[in-house]
Amino acid sequence: MPQNQNKLDQVFNLIIAAFCGGVFGLALSRSLFEYDPSAFGLLRAIPGGVIAGIFFATVAATTLQRLILNHPLLHAHRYSIFIPLLLPVLILIDPNTDPTQNLILIVGAIGGVITIVISLISPVSLVSRIFFLSLISLVSFFYLKTIAPTLGEADTFEMQVNAIRLGISHGSGYPLYLLLAKFFSLLPIGGTVAFRINLSSSFFGVVASIFVYFISRRLNASRPASWIAALSFAASIAFWSRAVEAEVYTLHIALVGLILWIAISIQHSALSNKKFYLLSFLFGLSLTNHLTTILLAPAILIPFIPLIPFKHNNPLNYQLLITKHNLKSLISNLFLYFLFFLLGLSLYLYLPLRWHAVNNGEAMTWELFKHFITGQEAQGALRLNAWYSDLSRYEIVFRKTLDQFGWVGVITALIGLVSLLRKNFFAALITLAAYSGFAFFALSFYVPDPDYSSFLLPSHFIQSIWIAIGISQMANGVWQIADSRWQIAKSARYAIRNTLYAIGFLLPASLIWSNLPLVDKSNDWHFDKLGRYILSQPLKQNAAILADSELIAPLYYLQIAENIRPDLNIVVLPNEETYRAQLDERIEKGQTVYLGRYLPRLSEGYFLNSIGHLVEVRTSPNIESLAKFEKKFGDEIRLRGFKIDSTTVSADESIRVTFDWQAIKPPTNNYRVALRLVDQNGNVRLANTPSVPIRKMFPTTAWQPSHVISDFHQFDLDPSLEPDTYMLQVGFVLPFSDKG
Repeated sequence: MPQNQNKLDQVFNLIIAAFCGGVFGLALSRSLFEYDPSAFGLLRAIPGGVIAGIFFATVAATTLQRLILNHPLLHAHRYSIFIPLLLPVLILIDPNTDPTQNLILIVGAIGGVITIVISLISPVSLVSRIFFLSLISLVSFFYLKTIAPTLGEADTFEMQVNAIRLGISHGSGYPLYLLLAKFFSLLPIGGTVAFRINLSSSFFGVVASIFVYFISRRLNASRPASWIAALSFAASIAFWSRAVEAEVYTLHIALVGLILWIAISIQHSALSNKKFYLLSFLFGLSLTNHLTTILLAPAILIPFIPLIPFKHNNPLNYQLLITKHNLKSLISNLFLYFLFFLLGLSLYLYLPLRWHAVNNGEAMTWELFKHFITGQEAQGALRLNAWYSDLSRYEIVFRKTLDQFGWVGVITALIGLVSLLRKNFFAALITLAAYSGFAFFALSFYVPDPDYSSFLLPSHFIQSIWIAIGISQMANGVWQIADSRWQIAKSARYAIRNTLYAIGFLLPASLIWSNLPLVDKSNDWHFDKLGRYILSQPLKQNAAILADSELIAPLYYLQIAENIRPDLNIVVLPNEETYRAQLDERIEKGQTVYLGRYLPRLSEGYFLNSIGHLVEVRTSPNIESLAKFEKKFGDEIRLRGFKIDSTTVSADESIRVTFDWQAIKPPTNNYRVALRLVDQNGNVRLANTPSVPIRKMFPTTAWQPSHVISDFHQFDLDPSLEPDTYMLQVGFVLPFSDKG
């Protein structure tokens, strides 16, 4: 009977292993065909896929029989080793085609099997290194694959420029980030300066993910669970989007992680002043990167509680143990901790030291310094009573949490928190205090996205740690139930546990294939190309460009980073009235002025001409045209010439063209310029929205005969437009009409 039982058990193991291999083979065949139908066309037919399935089923069964069952360290695990090969079953049941999803599932399946085998036959130290290095490699790969290659918008541009020139950014100045980003900008690794600064965010993003893993392991989460949680955090939409551009948030989370790791680690060793000194210093230093680190204060104070001389560890009676000696010692220690805190905080001296260098020799006043270090710029958005006066804020915070990890992440994190409260109350209190502080701030701070989501990143970081503990707790719990209550075979218990970890892997895997196209900035050269095009125009020496908040980014970056047209005075101003005052003042002094934004009623006192995307503001009209050419549009306007940058344009680019108009007689209507792209059959394929000439600032009713008006237009194409020969047509139409 036992012999028959062993045979049945062996047959069962072979069937399960073959099934896992067969599913993997079928999924692989479909993935290869969808990736390249011409190369893998044979796999489209049913026999082709079936043959692939049979082949991998045979490989799995043979490997089980000849290697695993005969290996002393693998024998007990049997078919459970092949459980990860079932991951690609999603490829077979999903009717949609997603090459990224397919690749992740295939690689995950292979990696899962390899990881299980290595974990069973290798020393613990090697297994630890494999988990650690694979996490670093994966996160680094995806961040480098999606990192922005050049300058960004808004705050990203500001950080890039200030890192290059060691300037001071808005808000709290961010001296720590700017100094570190400056170091990255000097690395001899190629690419644009902006790319190297963006790389700093990716680097600190990897470090933050590592701390999810470290802290989870410190709190006794298993290696697979800690790895899954760390990768999930790295792939979450809010964090990933900040790891591919120059921003302070990934450094912020890395420092939060380091501080929490030290705070939690204190309970695992004898109380040491060195750790408290380090904790105090890092807390102060972190504030020089992001002021919301102050929200960690309650969590940081918890490790200091054992320093107070409690009687019988009862805080209600601690006064009884305070003597003159230990009171003196306590005050002395607290004073030293405070000094180390100030030492870290002293990096804020960067602000007054650099202020004069970037503000024309002006000294920073105490009031201005206080404005930076207390975050007064953002205090108007802070409503501390929102937690009870605006209950809708809870829904917003909860929705942001769901956006990161879904319901699976919420439920798993709750399981992890409950488990931590039962097993390690000290660490649970630290993480809960930190989470609550940042969640409370999110309830109280009224700013739009993407900044709002970024302020919740520390909470997502802590949730990731709870997720690791939750996954580990579920895996251990199922193992214990299967052993004590169900009393099933050890190989089946291994199979159940491996299945749970395989399902857990789907959390970071799904985040990667869902978020990758949303965060990918690897081909985002738009602003770089725009800035280079504008600065390549024949702009007059020492002219001024009054740019808007969008156009200032590429122009100022290229001027600072690559010294392109350093003679130009590129300015951004707060409001329309200031722009007009600056315009009038500069022109009165004889300086050439180009506008990079809309200003109304300029045609009442000035003459305007396009110079690419800019508008030259003149006190006298232009009388020269680009070329001798004439095409009449009715009896009021004629085209005197035109210049098109290139007659060969790819579908994902734009046609840039400048027209020279001239009024035959004063136009009676405010015509709009209309452009359309026509194919060889006369069909209109694309059309723009008709607009007032010269960036909507020089209406035709202001045109006078003999004046030549240079009018630039950028006609955006459609990437889906097939390659062909097209004709660009131009005309004038009446407002809200196609008549012209």
